[in-house]
Amino acid sequence: MPSETLAKRDVTRWTLRRKLGTAWAVIGAILIAVVVAVTVTLVQVVSASNDQIGRYNPALVSSQSLLAALVNQETGVRGYALSRNAQFLDPYRQGIADQEVAVTALNGYVRGDALLSSDLQHLLNDVTVWHQQTAELRIAQVKDASIPDTALTDQGDKARFDAIRTASTKFSADLQTERNKANERRKQATAALIEVLAVAMIVLIVVAVLAFRALSRWVVRPLSRLQEETRIVASGQFDHVVSLDGAREFHNLAVDVEAMRLRITSELEEMERARREVSVKAEALEQSNADLEQFAYVASHDLQEPLRKVSNFCQLLERQYGENLDDRARQYIGFAVDGARRMQTLIQDLLEFSRVGRSTDSFTEVNLFEAGREAVATLEDEIATAGAVIELDPGLPTVMGDQSLLVTLIQNLVGNAVKYRGEQTPEVRVKYEGAEDGYHTISVTDNGIGIDPSYAERIFVIFQRLHLRDQYAGTGIGLSICKKIVEYHQGKIWLDLEYTGGARFWFTLPIGALQ
Repeated sequence: MPSETLAKRDVTRWTLRRKLGTAWAVIGAILIAVVVAVTVTLVQVVSASNDQIGRYNPALVSSQSLLAALVNQETGVRGYALSRNAQFLDPYRQGIADQEVAVTALNGYVRGDALLSSDLQHLLNDVTVWHQQTAELRIAQVKDASIPDTALTDQGDKARFDAIRTASTKFSADLQTERNKANERRKQATAALIEVLAVAMIVLIVVAVLAFRALSRWVVRPLSRLQEETRIVASGQFDHVVSLDGAREFHNLAVDVEAMRLRITSELEEMERARREVSVKAEALEQSNADLEQFAYVASHDLQEPLRKVSNFCQLLERQYGENLDDRARQYIGFAVDGARRMQTLIQDLLEFSRVGRSTDSFTEVNLFEAGREAVATLEDEIATAGAVIELDPGLPTVMGDQSLLVTLIQNLVGNAVKYRGEQTPEVRVKYEGAEDGYHTISVTDNGIGIDPSYAERIFVIFQRLHLRDQYAGTGIGLSICKKIVEYHQGKIWLDLEYTGGARFWFTLPIGALQ
C-alpha cells in the first residue's frame, strides 16, 4: 500500500450523487411551487375572463333581447286591442318565441348565482302575471265582438308592464354589477399572474445561478484541480503529492491517483536500478563482444595458420618419405591432414555464423530472384557433379535486407537439397508462395532423402548433425546460419512436416522496410 503521505478514503463525506440529488430535489420543489403558483393565478385569470366574456356579457345581451321581446308583445297586444286587427298579433307571437329563446339562454347564464336567479325568477313571475291578467285577457276580449272598445283597456295594464320593466332593469343592473366584479377579478388575477411570472423568472434565474455555482464548486473546480495536480505529476515532478478536497468520489479519485503516482515512483526507482544494472551489463557485454571480435580475428588468422602448417607439413612428409612409410603411417598422416582441413572449415563456418546480425546499415533492396541466381552460380560445381536441376521462380519478390546474407540463405538451402539427395536426379524448386499479414513467404522444395519430422527443431541447432561424417560432409552449422539470417531479417523459417516427397523449407521475410 502507498506510503503514509497518501490520504485515506473518506466514507463520511457526502457523495456527489447525494449532493446533486439533494440539489435537484430542492430545485424540483421550487419549480413545482412556481408551476403551482402560475397555474393558480392563470386559472383565476381564465375563470374571471370566462365569467365576464362568456357569461355576464352574453347574459346582458339576452336580458336586452328578453325586454325587447316583451315590449314587442305589449305593443302587439295594445295595437290589437285598439284596432281589432289580427295582424298586430304577429309581433306578439314573435315576441313570445324570442322570449323563450332569451329565457333559455338566461337560465344557463345565471345558474348557480342566487341573486341573479332570484332576479330572473321575479321578472318571469311579473311576465306571467302580465300574460294572464293583460295579454291573454285582452286578446280574448277583442275576439268577443260584444265587448265595446272602451272596455279593452284599463290602468292595470300599464302598471303590470311597468313592473316588468322595473324587474328587467334590476336584473340588468345586477348583471352589470356582476360583470364589473368579474372584470375586476380578471384585472387582479392578471396583475397577480404578472407578479407571479416575474417572481418565477427571478427564482429561476437565482436557481440557475446557484446550480451553476454548485456544479462549478462540486464538479468543475475539483476536476480542474485534479487535472492540474495530475499535469504536475505528468510533467515529471513525481515527488508532488496529489491531494484534493470535495465530494467523496473526487476525494477517492485523488487517492487513487496518488496511489498510482507512488506506484509509478516506485516502479521508476526500480527501473532506474534495473537500468543501471543493464548499463553495467551492457558495458560488460560490449567488452565481451570486443573480446569475441578479437577472438574472431585471431581465429581467422592466427589459428588457421598452424592448421595450414600441420596440413602442409604432413603432406610434405608423405611426399618426401613416402617410400619409407608403411600403410599405417600413411593412414595416420591422412587422418592428420583431414582433421586439419575439417578444423579450418569449422572455424570458417563459425566466423560466418558470428558475422550474421552485426548491423542493418547495409540493408538495401534485394531481388531474391537475382540473389538465387548468384547462389546457384556459387554452387555450380556441386550442382554439375550431382546433375541437379534448380528451378528459381521469376516471381520471387524484392525485399529489404543484406544482399550477401540472403544469397548465403538460398545457397545453404539449395546446397543442402543437393547434398542430401537420393538415387533419383536432384530437383530443387525455390518458389514464391505469396504475401500475407505483411510478410512474403518463400518455399525451397527438393526430392531428396527428406528429414524425419521428429528432428524439425533440432536441425536448426548449431553443430547438430543427423548423419555420420563419412556419409555426408559438413559441420552442422548451415541450417543454424539460415535460421539466424531469417530471424535477423525479422522473419521465420520452418520445416514442412506434411511434405513427404523429400524436404521442404518455408521462410518469411517482411514486406517493406524492417522495423
